[in-house]
Amino acid sequence: MKRLYIITFFIAFLFNVSAQTDINSLYTDSLIYGKSLTEQFDIVKYEINNHNYENIGLRLALSKQLIEISGKINTPKHIGLAYYELGYSYEMLGENDKAIEACFNALKYLEIAQDTFDIAMTYNEIGIIYIFSDNDEDLDLSIDFFRKYLELQMIIKDTSEIAGAYSNIGQVFNYKNNADSSLFYASKAMKLWECIGNERLTPIAYGNIGGALFNLGNADSAYIYFKKAEEIYNKYNNTNGLFELCDDYFYYYLKRNDFENAKFWAEKRLELANKIGSTHTLRKAYQSLSIYYNEIEDYKNAFLKFKKFKQLSDSIRNDNTQQQVANLQAIYDLDKKEKQIELLKEQDKLRKQEDENRKQRFAFLMVVVSLIIIILGIITISIIRKHRQEKTLHRLENEALEKEKVLTKIELEKSQIKEKELNTKLEYKSKQLTSHALNMMKKNQFLQEMEGDILNISKQSSDEVKTQLRRLNTLIKRNNKSEKDWELFKNYFEEVNQGFYDNLNVKFPGLSSNDYKLCALVKLNMNIKESASVLNISPESVKTARYRLRKKLNMNADEDLHEFVQNI
Repeated sequence: MKRLYIITFFIAFLFNVSAQTDINSLYTDSLIYGKSLTEQFDIVKYEINNHNYENIGLRLALSKQLIEISGKINTPKHIGLAYYELGYSYEMLGENDKAIEACFNALKYLEIAQDTFDIAMTYNEIGIIYIFSDNDEDLDLSIDFFRKYLELQMIIKDTSEIAGAYSNIGQVFNYKNNADSSLFYASKAMKLWECIGNERLTPIAYGNIGGALFNLGNADSAYIYFKKAEEIYNKYNNTNGLFELCDDYFYYYLKRNDFENAKFWAEKRLELANKIGSTHTLRKAYQSLSIYYNEIEDYKNAFLKFKKFKQLSDSIRNDNTQQQVANLQAIYDLDKKEKQIELLKEQDKLRKQEDENRKQRFAFLMVVVSLIIIILGIITISIIRKHRQEKTLHRLENEALEKEKVLTKIELEKSQIKEKELNTKLEYKSKQLTSHALNMMKKNQFLQEMEGDILNISKQSSDEVKTQLRRLNTLIKRNNKSEKDWELFKNYFEEVNQGFYDNLNVKFPGLSSNDYKLCALVKLNMNIKESASVLNISPESVKTARYRLRKKLNMNADEDLHEFVQNI
Protein backbone atom coordinates (compact mmCIF):
# COMPACT_ATOMS: atom_id res chain seq x y z
CA MET A 1 0.00 0.00 0.00
CA LYS A 2 1.31 3.43 -0.90
CA ARG A 3 -0.54 5.60 1.62
CA LEU A 4 0.97 6.45 5.02
CA TYR A 5 -1.04 7.81 7.96
CA ILE A 6 0.65 10.19 10.39
CA ILE A 7 -1.67 11.59 13.05
CA THR A 8 -1.35 14.79 15.06
CA PHE A 9 1.02 16.49 12.60
CA PHE A 10 -0.54 15.91 9.15
CA ILE A 11 0.36 19.08 7.28
CA ALA A 12 -1.21 19.95 3.94
CA PHE A 13 -0.16 23.45 3.02
CA LEU A 14 2.21 25.52 0.91
CA PHE A 15 4.70 27.81 2.62
CA ASN A 16 4.54 31.48 1.76
CA VAL A 17 7.63 33.02 3.31
CA SER A 18 8.39 36.68 2.78
CA ALA A 19 11.31 38.59 4.22
CA GLN A 20 10.16 40.57 7.24
CA THR A 21 11.29 44.13 7.74
CA ASP A 22 11.98 45.41 11.21
CA ILE A 23 10.53 42.27 12.89
CA ASN A 24 11.75 43.16 16.37
CA SER A 25 10.31 46.68 16.13
CA LEU A 26 6.93 45.42 14.85
CA TYR A 27 6.35 42.80 17.56
CA THR A 28 8.31 44.27 20.46
CA ASP A 29 6.98 47.82 20.18
CA SER A 30 3.38 47.20 19.16
CA LEU A 31 2.65 44.02 21.10
CA ILE A 32 4.89 43.70 24.14
CA TYR A 33 5.82 47.32 24.90
CA GLY A 34 5.40 48.03 28.60
CA LYS A 35 4.53 44.44 29.45
CA SER A 36 6.23 42.26 32.08
CA LEU A 37 8.64 39.58 30.87
CA THR A 38 6.11 36.81 31.57
CA GLU A 39 3.40 38.70 29.63
CA GLN A 40 5.86 39.28 26.76
CA PHE A 41 6.60 35.55 26.70
CA ASP A 42 2.89 34.62 26.54
CA ILE A 43 2.15 37.19 23.80
CA VAL A 44 5.05 36.07 21.56
CA LYS A 45 4.14 32.40 22.10
CA TYR A 46 0.55 33.18 21.08
CA GLU A 47 1.80 34.93 17.93
CA ILE A 48 4.01 31.93 17.13
CA ASN A 49 0.98 29.63 17.17
CA ASN A 50 -0.90 32.10 14.96
CA HIS A 51 1.86 31.74 12.34
CA ASN A 52 2.11 27.94 12.47
CA TYR A 53 1.76 27.33 8.73
CA GLU A 54 1.16 30.59 6.92
CA ASN A 55 4.61 32.13 7.40
CA ILE A 56 7.34 29.83 8.67
CA GLY A 57 10.07 32.47 8.33
CA LEU A 58 8.17 34.77 10.70
CA ARG A 59 7.50 31.84 13.04
CA LEU A 60 11.25 31.14 13.26
CA ALA A 61 11.98 34.80 13.96
CA LEU A 62 9.42 34.86 16.77
CA SER A 63 10.84 31.58 18.19
CA LYS A 64 14.28 33.17 18.43
CA GLN A 65 12.73 36.23 20.08
CA LEU A 66 11.04 33.86 22.55
CA ILE A 67 14.46 32.33 23.36
CA GLU A 68 15.78 35.82 24.19
CA ILE A 69 12.81 36.64 26.47
CA SER A 70 13.02 33.24 28.22
CA GLY A 71 16.70 33.89 28.95
CA LYS A 72 15.72 37.10 30.77
CA ILE A 73 12.97 35.30 32.75
CA ASN A 74 15.57 32.60 33.46
CA THR A 75 13.27 29.75 34.58
CA PRO A 76 13.75 26.18 33.25
CA LYS A 77 10.11 25.94 32.14
CA HIS A 78 10.17 29.14 30.04
CA ILE A 79 13.54 28.30 28.47
CA GLY A 80 12.39 24.74 27.73
CA LEU A 81 9.16 25.92 26.06
CA ALA A 82 11.10 28.45 23.96
CA TYR A 83 13.48 25.77 22.72
CA TYR A 84 10.49 23.52 21.91
CA GLU A 85 9.00 26.22 19.66
CA LEU A 86 12.40 26.77 18.02
CA GLY A 87 12.74 23.04 17.31
CA TYR A 88 9.20 22.96 15.89
CA SER A 89 10.03 25.90 13.58
CA TYR A 90 13.21 24.24 12.31
CA GLU A 91 11.30 20.99 11.72
CA MET A 92 8.75 22.84 9.56
CA LEU A 93 11.64 24.33 7.55
CA GLY A 94 13.17 20.89 7.05
CA GLU A 95 16.24 21.78 9.16
CA ASN A 96 16.10 18.47 11.04
CA ASP A 97 19.58 18.62 12.64
CA LYS A 98 18.85 22.04 14.15
CA ALA A 99 15.37 20.87 15.13
CA ILE A 100 16.78 17.87 17.04
CA GLU A 101 19.36 20.03 18.80
CA ALA A 102 16.71 22.55 19.91
CA CYS A 103 14.34 19.80 21.12
CA PHE A 104 17.06 18.15 23.20
CA ASN A 105 17.79 21.54 24.77
CA ALA A 106 14.07 21.82 25.51
CA LEU A 107 14.11 18.40 27.20
CA LYS A 108 17.06 19.39 29.38
CA TYR A 109 15.23 22.40 30.84
CA LEU A 110 11.75 20.86 30.98
CA GLU A 111 13.10 17.88 32.93
CA ILE A 112 14.59 20.32 35.46
CA ALA A 113 11.17 22.00 35.66
CA GLN A 114 9.50 18.55 35.96
CA ASP A 115 6.88 19.63 33.41
CA THR A 116 5.43 16.24 32.46
CA PHE A 117 2.99 17.46 29.80
CA ASP A 118 5.53 19.52 27.84
CA ILE A 119 8.19 16.80 28.21
CA ALA A 120 5.69 14.40 26.60
CA MET A 121 5.01 16.83 23.73
CA THR A 122 8.77 17.25 23.19
CA TYR A 123 9.22 13.46 23.03
CA ASN A 124 6.46 13.37 20.40
CA GLU A 125 8.10 16.16 18.38
CA ILE A 126 11.48 14.37 18.40
CA GLY A 127 9.75 11.17 17.26
CA ILE A 128 8.12 13.08 14.38
CA ILE A 129 11.47 14.56 13.29
CA TYR A 130 13.10 11.12 13.22
CA ILE A 131 10.17 9.52 11.35
CA PHE A 132 11.01 11.42 8.15
CA SER A 133 14.51 9.90 7.98
CA ASP A 134 15.39 7.10 5.56
CA ASN A 135 17.85 5.75 8.10
CA ASP A 136 16.66 2.60 9.93
CA GLU A 137 18.52 3.66 13.08
CA ASP A 138 16.63 6.98 13.11
CA LEU A 139 13.33 5.10 12.67
CA ASP A 140 14.25 3.00 15.73
CA LEU A 141 14.92 6.24 17.63
CA SER A 142 11.54 7.53 16.47
CA ILE A 143 9.87 4.47 18.03
CA ASP A 144 11.83 4.97 21.27
CA PHE A 145 10.66 8.57 21.65
CA PHE A 146 7.05 7.77 20.72
CA ARG A 147 7.11 5.11 23.45
CA LYS A 148 8.42 7.65 25.97
CA TYR A 149 5.61 9.96 24.82
CA LEU A 150 3.17 7.06 25.35
CA GLU A 151 4.45 6.37 28.89
CA LEU A 152 3.96 9.98 29.98
CA GLN A 153 0.50 10.21 28.36
CA MET A 154 -0.49 7.14 30.35
CA ILE A 155 0.58 8.98 33.51
CA ILE A 156 -1.35 12.08 32.36
CA LYS A 157 -4.26 9.77 31.36
CA ASP A 158 -5.11 11.57 28.12
CA THR A 159 -6.79 8.76 26.17
CA SER A 160 -6.84 10.57 22.84
CA GLU A 161 -3.09 11.28 23.00
CA ILE A 162 -2.42 7.69 24.10
CA ALA A 163 -4.25 6.51 20.99
CA GLY A 164 -2.24 9.01 18.95
CA ALA A 165 1.01 7.57 20.35
CA TYR A 166 -0.09 4.04 19.41
CA SER A 167 -0.97 5.25 15.93
CA ASN A 168 2.40 6.97 15.49
CA ILE A 169 4.32 3.87 16.63
CA GLY A 170 2.29 1.74 14.24
CA GLN A 171 3.04 4.19 11.45
CA VAL A 172 6.82 3.89 12.01
CA PHE A 173 6.51 0.10 11.81
CA ASN A 174 4.65 0.67 8.54
CA TYR A 175 7.69 2.65 7.28
CA LYS A 176 9.90 -0.29 8.38
CA ASN A 177 7.65 -2.73 6.42
CA ASN A 178 6.73 -4.54 9.65
CA ALA A 179 3.05 -5.16 8.95
CA ASP A 180 2.42 -7.32 12.06
CA SER A 181 3.60 -4.64 14.50
CA SER A 182 1.87 -1.92 12.48
CA LEU A 183 -1.42 -3.84 12.72
CA PHE A 184 -0.95 -4.38 16.48
CA TYR A 185 -0.50 -0.69 17.34
CA ALA A 186 -3.09 0.58 14.83
CA SER A 187 -5.64 -1.75 16.44
CA LYS A 188 -4.83 -0.35 19.89
CA ALA A 189 -5.31 3.20 18.58
CA MET A 190 -8.64 2.25 16.99
CA LYS A 191 -10.02 0.70 20.20
CA LEU A 192 -9.16 3.77 22.27
CA TRP A 193 -10.62 6.26 19.78
CA GLU A 194 -13.77 4.17 19.51
CA CYS A 195 -13.92 3.97 23.32
CA ILE A 196 -13.90 7.76 23.76
CA GLY A 197 -16.16 8.29 20.73
CA ASN A 198 -13.60 10.29 18.71
CA GLU A 199 -15.19 9.52 15.36
CA ARG A 200 -13.10 12.03 13.39
CA LEU A 201 -9.83 10.19 14.19
CA THR A 202 -11.00 6.57 13.98
CA PRO A 203 -10.85 6.45 10.14
CA ILE A 204 -7.10 7.07 10.41
CA ALA A 205 -6.82 3.88 12.50
CA TYR A 206 -9.15 2.04 10.10
CA GLY A 207 -6.94 3.04 7.18
CA ASN A 208 -3.77 1.96 9.00
CA ILE A 209 -5.34 -1.39 9.94
CA GLY A 210 -6.57 -1.93 6.38
CA GLY A 211 -3.15 -1.13 4.98
CA ALA A 212 -1.43 -3.55 7.38
CA LEU A 213 -3.92 -6.33 6.60
CA PHE A 214 -3.46 -5.76 2.88
CA ASN A 215 0.32 -6.03 3.25
CA LEU A 216 -0.19 -9.28 5.19
CA GLY A 217 -2.19 -10.68 2.27
CA ASN A 218 -5.63 -10.46 3.95
CA ALA A 219 -7.27 -8.31 1.29
CA ASP A 220 -10.90 -9.12 2.19
CA SER A 221 -10.48 -8.02 5.82
CA ALA A 222 -8.60 -4.94 4.62
CA TYR A 223 -11.60 -4.02 2.42
CA ILE A 224 -13.93 -4.06 5.44
CA TYR A 225 -11.79 -1.47 7.24
CA PHE A 226 -11.51 0.65 4.09
CA LYS A 227 -15.32 0.76 3.91
CA LYS A 228 -15.54 1.85 7.57
CA ALA A 229 -13.06 4.65 6.92
CA GLU A 230 -14.95 5.71 3.78
CA GLU A 231 -18.27 6.01 5.66
CA ILE A 232 -16.81 8.36 8.28
CA TYR A 233 -14.85 10.44 5.74
CA ASN A 234 -18.07 10.91 3.74
CA LYS A 235 -19.98 11.75 6.91
CA TYR A 236 -17.61 14.61 7.77
CA ASN A 237 -16.88 15.51 4.14
CA ASN A 238 -13.14 14.84 4.70
CA THR A 239 -11.84 15.24 1.14
CA ASN A 240 -8.18 14.66 2.06
CA GLY A 241 -9.03 11.43 3.85
CA LEU A 242 -11.13 10.20 0.91
CA PHE A 243 -8.32 11.08 -1.49
CA GLU A 244 -5.87 8.82 0.39
CA LEU A 245 -8.49 6.08 0.73
CA CYS A 246 -8.95 6.01 -3.07
CA ASP A 247 -5.35 4.80 -3.31
CA ASP A 248 -6.14 1.87 -0.97
CA TYR A 249 -9.16 0.89 -3.04
CA PHE A 250 -7.15 1.25 -6.25
CA TYR A 251 -4.46 -1.22 -5.13
CA TYR A 252 -7.07 -3.52 -3.61
CA TYR A 253 -8.90 -3.93 -6.95
CA LEU A 254 -5.67 -3.93 -8.96
CA LYS A 255 -4.42 -6.92 -6.97
CA ARG A 256 -7.70 -8.76 -7.69
CA ASN A 257 -7.37 -7.93 -11.44
CA ASP A 258 -10.69 -6.04 -11.22
CA PHE A 259 -9.50 -3.36 -13.62
CA GLU A 260 -12.91 -1.70 -14.01
CA ASN A 261 -13.15 -0.84 -10.30
CA ALA A 262 -9.45 -0.01 -10.16
CA LYS A 263 -10.00 2.55 -12.92
CA PHE A 264 -13.05 3.95 -11.09
CA TRP A 265 -11.04 4.65 -7.93
CA ALA A 266 -8.06 6.04 -9.84
CA GLU A 267 -10.38 8.49 -11.67
CA LYS A 268 -12.14 9.23 -8.37
CA ARG A 269 -8.76 10.11 -6.91
CA LEU A 270 -8.10 12.54 -9.78
CA GLU A 271 -11.55 14.10 -9.23
CA LEU A 272 -10.79 14.67 -5.51
CA ALA A 273 -7.30 15.97 -6.33
CA ASN A 274 -8.83 18.62 -8.58
CA LYS A 275 -11.22 19.50 -5.78
CA ILE A 276 -8.38 19.84 -3.26
CA GLY A 277 -6.41 21.90 -5.77
CA SER A 278 -2.98 20.78 -4.59
CA THR A 279 -0.14 19.97 -7.01
CA HIS A 280 0.95 17.16 -4.69
CA THR A 281 -2.46 15.44 -4.81
CA LEU A 282 -2.75 15.85 -8.62
CA ARG A 283 0.70 14.30 -9.01
CA LYS A 284 -0.33 11.24 -6.95
CA ALA A 285 -3.61 10.88 -8.90
CA TYR A 286 -1.85 10.86 -12.29
CA GLN A 287 0.67 8.35 -10.94
CA SER A 288 -2.21 5.97 -10.07
CA LEU A 289 -3.74 6.38 -13.55
CA SER A 290 -0.37 5.74 -15.19
CA ILE A 291 0.00 2.51 -13.19
CA TYR A 292 -3.55 1.46 -14.15
CA TYR A 293 -3.04 1.96 -17.91
CA ASN A 294 0.30 0.20 -17.74
CA GLU A 295 -1.36 -2.82 -16.07
CA ILE A 296 -3.97 -3.11 -18.86
CA GLU A 297 -1.19 -2.64 -21.45
CA ASP A 298 -2.61 0.62 -22.77
CA TYR A 299 0.87 2.04 -23.07
CA LYS A 300 -0.14 5.20 -24.92
CA ASN A 301 -2.41 6.41 -22.09
CA ALA A 302 0.07 5.11 -19.55
CA PHE A 303 2.74 7.28 -21.14
CA LEU A 304 0.47 10.34 -21.26
CA LYS A 305 -0.50 10.02 -17.58
CA PHE A 306 3.12 9.41 -16.60
CA LYS A 307 4.14 12.47 -18.59
CA LYS A 308 1.59 14.52 -16.63
CA PHE A 309 2.86 12.97 -13.37
CA LYS A 310 6.44 13.91 -14.34
CA GLN A 311 5.44 17.51 -15.21
CA LEU A 312 3.76 17.92 -11.83
CA SER A 313 6.80 16.38 -10.06
CA ASP A 314 9.09 18.87 -11.80
CA SER A 315 6.73 21.68 -10.83
CA ILE A 316 6.81 20.60 -7.17
CA ARG A 317 10.60 20.34 -7.30
CA ASN A 318 10.82 23.89 -8.69
CA ASP A 319 8.36 25.15 -6.08
CA ASN A 320 10.37 23.45 -3.34
CA THR A 321 13.58 25.00 -4.64
CA GLN A 322 12.02 28.48 -4.68
CA GLN A 323 10.59 27.81 -1.22
CA GLN A 324 13.99 26.77 0.13
CA VAL A 325 15.56 29.91 -1.33
CA ALA A 326 12.86 32.05 0.31
CA ASN A 327 13.32 30.24 3.63
CA LEU A 328 17.08 30.68 3.49
CA GLN A 329 16.67 34.37 2.62
CA ALA A 330 14.34 34.89 5.57
CA ILE A 331 16.75 33.11 7.91
CA TYR A 332 19.65 35.10 6.47
CA ASP A 333 17.82 38.41 6.96
CA LEU A 334 16.91 37.44 10.52
CA ASP A 335 20.45 36.39 11.37
CA LYS A 336 21.76 39.60 9.80
CA LYS A 337 19.44 41.71 12.00
CA GLU A 338 20.45 39.76 15.08
CA LYS A 339 24.11 40.32 14.29
CA GLN A 340 23.47 44.05 13.80
CA ILE A 341 21.71 44.22 17.18
CA GLU A 342 24.57 42.34 18.85
CA LEU A 343 27.04 44.72 17.18
CA LEU A 344 25.16 47.79 18.48
CA LYS A 345 25.08 46.31 21.98
CA GLU A 346 28.78 45.60 21.81
CA GLN A 347 29.54 49.13 20.59
CA ASP A 348 27.48 50.60 23.45
CA LYS A 349 29.30 48.43 25.92
CA LEU A 350 32.64 49.55 24.49
CA ARG A 351 31.68 53.24 24.81
CA LYS A 352 30.76 52.75 28.47
CA GLN A 353 34.04 51.06 29.15
CA GLU A 354 36.13 53.63 27.29
CA ASP A 355 36.06 56.24 30.06
CA GLU A 356 37.04 53.71 32.66
CA ASN A 357 39.79 52.48 30.41
CA ARG A 358 41.25 56.00 30.04
CA LYS A 359 41.45 56.34 33.82
CA GLN A 360 43.26 53.07 34.13
CA ARG A 361 45.65 53.54 31.22
CA PHE A 362 48.11 55.88 32.96
CA ALA A 363 48.34 53.71 36.05
CA PHE A 364 48.63 50.69 33.87
CA LEU A 365 51.34 52.38 31.79
CA MET A 366 53.37 53.15 34.93
CA VAL A 367 53.01 49.60 36.13
CA VAL A 368 54.11 48.37 32.70
CA VAL A 369 57.19 50.66 32.65
CA SER A 370 58.16 49.51 36.14
CA LEU A 371 57.70 45.91 35.14
CA ILE A 372 59.78 46.46 32.02
CA ILE A 373 62.66 47.91 34.08
CA ILE A 374 62.46 45.00 36.53
CA ILE A 375 62.24 42.49 33.72
CA LEU A 376 65.22 44.06 31.91
CA GLY A 377 67.25 43.85 35.13
CA ILE A 378 66.26 40.21 35.61
CA ILE A 379 67.07 39.46 31.97
CA THR A 380 70.51 41.11 32.25
CA ILE A 381 71.39 39.13 35.38
CA SER A 382 70.06 35.98 33.77
CA ILE A 383 72.18 36.56 30.65
CA ILE A 384 75.36 37.03 32.73
CA ARG A 385 74.61 33.91 34.76
CA LYS A 386 73.74 31.97 31.65
CA HIS A 387 77.00 33.04 29.97
CA ARG A 388 79.01 31.83 32.98
CA GLN A 389 77.08 28.59 33.12
CA GLU A 390 77.54 28.01 29.39
CA LYS A 391 81.30 28.65 29.71
CA THR A 392 81.58 26.16 32.59
CA LEU A 393 79.36 23.69 30.76
CA HIS A 394 81.47 24.02 27.60
CA ARG A 395 84.66 23.30 29.58
CA LEU A 396 83.09 20.27 31.26
CA GLU A 397 81.80 19.01 27.90
CA ASN A 398 85.28 19.29 26.37
CA GLU A 399 86.80 17.39 29.30
CA ALA A 400 84.13 14.72 29.02
CA LEU A 401 84.71 14.52 25.26
CA GLU A 402 88.46 14.03 25.74
CA LYS A 403 87.85 11.30 28.31
CA GLU A 404 85.36 9.68 25.98
CA LYS A 405 87.91 9.75 23.15
CA VAL A 406 90.54 8.07 25.37
CA LEU A 407 88.04 5.41 26.49
CA THR A 408 86.95 4.86 22.90
CA LYS A 409 90.54 4.43 21.79
CA ILE A 410 91.20 1.92 24.61
CA GLU A 411 88.04 -0.01 23.72
CA LEU A 412 89.02 0.00 20.05
CA GLU A 413 92.50 -1.32 20.85
CA LYS A 414 91.00 -4.02 23.06
CA SER A 415 88.57 -4.95 20.29
CA GLN A 416 91.40 -5.12 17.73
CA ILE A 417 93.52 -7.30 20.04
CA LYS A 418 90.57 -9.59 20.69
CA GLU A 419 89.79 -9.77 16.97
CA LYS A 420 93.45 -10.56 16.23
CA GLU A 421 93.45 -13.29 18.85
CA LEU A 422 90.28 -14.76 17.40
CA ASN A 423 91.71 -14.64 13.87
CA THR A 424 94.93 -16.30 15.09
CA LYS A 425 92.95 -18.97 16.89
CA LEU A 426 90.74 -19.54 13.87
CA GLU A 427 93.77 -19.68 11.58
CA TYR A 428 95.41 -22.22 13.92
CA LYS A 429 92.24 -24.34 13.99
CA SER A 430 91.99 -24.12 10.21
CA LYS A 431 95.55 -25.35 9.92
CA GLN A 432 94.77 -28.17 12.36
CA LEU A 433 91.73 -29.11 10.29
CA THR A 434 93.68 -29.03 7.03
CA SER A 435 96.58 -30.91 8.57
CA HIS A 436 94.26 -33.55 10.00
CA ALA A 437 92.48 -33.96 6.69
CA LEU A 438 95.84 -34.35 4.87
CA ASN A 439 97.02 -36.85 7.47
CA MET A 440 93.81 -38.84 7.05
CA MET A 441 94.30 -38.74 3.28
CA LYS A 442 97.99 -39.82 3.49
CA LYS A 443 97.23 -42.47 6.08
CA ASN A 444 94.45 -43.94 3.96
CA GLN A 445 96.67 -43.82 0.85
CA PHE A 446 99.44 -45.56 2.78
CA LEU A 447 97.12 -48.22 4.13
CA GLN A 448 95.68 -48.76 0.67
CA GLU A 449 99.19 -49.20 -0.75
CA MET A 450 100.06 -51.59 2.06
CA GLU A 451 96.89 -53.52 1.40
CA GLY A 452 97.91 -53.84 -2.25
CA ASP A 453 101.46 -54.91 -1.38
CA ILE A 454 100.18 -57.52 1.09
CA LEU A 455 97.93 -58.89 -1.62
CA ASN A 456 100.86 -59.23 -4.06
CA ILE A 457 103.11 -60.85 -1.41
CA SER A 458 100.31 -63.19 -0.42
CA LYS A 459 100.17 -64.60 -3.94
CA GLN A 460 103.80 -65.76 -3.71
CA SER A 461 103.84 -66.89 -0.06
CA SER A 462 103.20 -70.13 1.78
CA ASP A 463 99.92 -70.91 3.45
CA GLU A 464 101.24 -70.04 6.90
CA VAL A 465 102.51 -66.67 5.67
CA LYS A 466 99.23 -66.07 3.83
CA THR A 467 97.36 -66.61 7.10
CA GLN A 468 99.52 -64.01 8.84
CA LEU A 469 99.14 -61.63 5.89
CA ARG A 470 95.32 -61.99 5.92
CA ARG A 471 95.31 -61.17 9.64
CA LEU A 472 97.44 -58.10 8.93
CA ASN A 473 95.10 -57.09 6.09
CA THR A 474 92.10 -57.40 8.42
CA LEU A 475 93.78 -55.07 10.93
CA ILE A 476 94.42 -52.54 8.13
CA LYS A 477 90.78 -52.63 7.00
CA ARG A 478 89.53 -52.30 10.58
CA ASN A 479 91.80 -49.27 11.00
CA ASN A 480 90.38 -47.79 7.79
CA LYS A 481 86.83 -48.13 9.13
CA SER A 482 87.65 -46.53 12.49
CA GLU A 483 85.55 -43.46 13.29
CA LYS A 484 88.03 -41.93 15.74
CA ASP A 485 89.75 -39.92 13.01
CA TRP A 486 86.38 -38.71 11.75
CA GLU A 487 85.26 -37.68 15.24
CA LEU A 488 88.44 -35.64 15.65
CA PHE A 489 87.96 -34.24 12.13
CA LYS A 490 84.36 -33.31 12.99
CA ASN A 491 85.45 -31.45 16.15
CA TYR A 492 88.09 -29.46 14.22
CA PHE A 493 85.62 -28.76 11.43
CA GLU A 494 82.84 -27.50 13.76
CA GLU A 495 85.25 -25.19 15.58
CA VAL A 496 86.19 -23.56 12.27
CA ASN A 497 82.70 -23.72 10.71
CA GLN A 498 80.37 -23.13 13.64
CA GLY A 499 76.70 -23.94 13.04
CA PHE A 500 77.34 -25.62 9.65
CA TYR A 501 76.03 -29.05 10.65
CA ASP A 502 73.07 -27.48 12.56
CA ASN A 503 72.02 -25.42 9.54
CA LEU A 504 72.44 -28.44 7.29
CA ASN A 505 70.25 -30.56 9.59
CA VAL A 506 67.52 -27.85 9.77
CA LYS A 507 67.36 -27.29 6.01
CA PHE A 508 67.87 -30.93 4.93
CA PRO A 509 66.90 -33.28 7.79
CA GLY A 510 67.03 -36.42 5.60
CA LEU A 511 70.86 -36.50 5.13
CA SER A 512 72.95 -39.50 6.29
CA SER A 513 76.28 -39.43 8.18
CA ASN A 514 78.16 -40.10 4.90
CA ASP A 515 76.32 -37.12 3.36
CA TYR A 516 77.53 -34.92 6.24
CA LYS A 517 81.13 -36.15 5.66
CA LEU A 518 80.91 -35.44 1.94
CA CYS A 519 79.46 -31.93 2.59
CA ALA A 520 82.36 -31.19 4.97
CA LEU A 521 84.94 -32.24 2.36
CA VAL A 522 83.18 -30.09 -0.30
CA LYS A 523 83.19 -27.19 2.19
CA LEU A 524 87.02 -27.68 2.49
CA ASN A 525 87.32 -27.45 -1.33
CA MET A 526 88.56 -31.02 -1.77
CA ASN A 527 88.27 -32.49 -5.25
CA ILE A 528 86.92 -35.94 -6.07
CA LYS A 529 90.31 -37.66 -5.87
CA GLU A 530 91.17 -36.07 -2.49
CA SER A 531 87.73 -36.84 -1.14
CA ALA A 532 88.11 -40.48 -2.25
CA SER A 533 91.42 -40.75 -0.37
CA VAL A 534 89.95 -39.29 2.84
CA LEU A 535 86.81 -41.41 2.64
CA ASN A 536 88.87 -44.48 1.63
CA ILE A 537 86.61 -45.18 -1.35
CA SER A 538 87.09 -45.05 -5.12
CA PRO A 539 86.70 -41.77 -7.08
CA GLU A 540 83.73 -43.33 -8.92
CA SER A 541 82.02 -43.95 -5.59
CA VAL A 542 82.64 -40.29 -4.67
CA LYS A 543 81.03 -39.19 -7.94
CA THR A 544 78.00 -41.39 -7.23
CA ALA A 545 77.78 -40.09 -3.66
CA ARG A 546 77.95 -36.49 -4.93
CA TYR A 547 75.18 -37.17 -7.45
CA ARG A 548 72.92 -38.59 -4.72
CA LEU A 549 73.78 -35.67 -2.43
CA ARG A 550 72.73 -33.14 -5.10
CA LYS A 551 69.32 -34.83 -5.34
CA LYS A 552 68.89 -34.75 -1.53
CA LEU A 553 69.82 -31.06 -1.54
CA ASN A 554 67.12 -30.41 -4.24
CA MET A 555 69.73 -28.78 -6.51
CA ASN A 556 69.14 -27.85 -10.14
CA ALA A 557 71.37 -29.38 -12.78
CA ASP A 558 73.11 -26.05 -13.50
CA GLU A 559 73.94 -25.28 -9.83
CA ASP A 560 77.49 -25.72 -8.54
CA LEU A 561 77.74 -28.08 -5.52
CA HIS A 562 80.72 -26.29 -3.98
CA GLU A 563 79.04 -22.85 -4.23
CA PHE A 564 75.78 -24.28 -2.86
CA VAL A 565 77.49 -25.86 0.20
CA GLN A 566 79.54 -22.71 0.88
CA ASN A 567 76.28 -20.70 1.20
CA ILE A 568 74.76 -23.01 3.84
